[in-house]
Amino acid sequence: DGSPIYGSIKKQLKKGSVPIHIHVVREKTQFKYDTFLGEDSFEVLNDYPTLIAKALTGEKRLFPYTETPIQDSMKAIGNELGWKDSFSPYSLRKWFRTQLTLDDMNDALIESMMGHTLGKVRDAYLVPPPQKLIKIYEKHYDDALKLNFN
Repeated sequence: DGSPIYGSIKKQLKKGSVPIHIHVVREKTQFKYDTFLGEDSFEVLNDYPTLIAKALTGEKRLFPYTETPIQDSMKAIGNELGWKDSFSPYSLRKWFRTQLTLDDMNDALIESMMGHTLGKVRDAYLVPPPQKLIKIYEKHYDDALKLNFN
């Protein structure tokens, strides 16, 4: 069935669950965190039959790229749009954090959703259940994270 992450995405896509909850365990550090794919991501996955087919068959990667080609592709897209080398995975993470901060989300939760460790003590005491995190994410999604192309 592929990796636990994509097996989980597969189940949520079939059920129509939005946001899609992703529980991540970093290979190198074994650090665990929860993050989400919102309505926009759900729509993209459902609009592209080959992506949804890959997700539903449990293949390990929806996008079989390494970090460097992703960065290069994002830079090329940004340059095409006139953003001159400013579109990168880092800029997306910066945007994510900025939007949630401006929408008054709890700082520790933002850091956690970004996969940052909060330190041993804070990590030990901040263990929100995924269902609570989903509610918090949903609360901030429309105003802070949903993409508006109008």
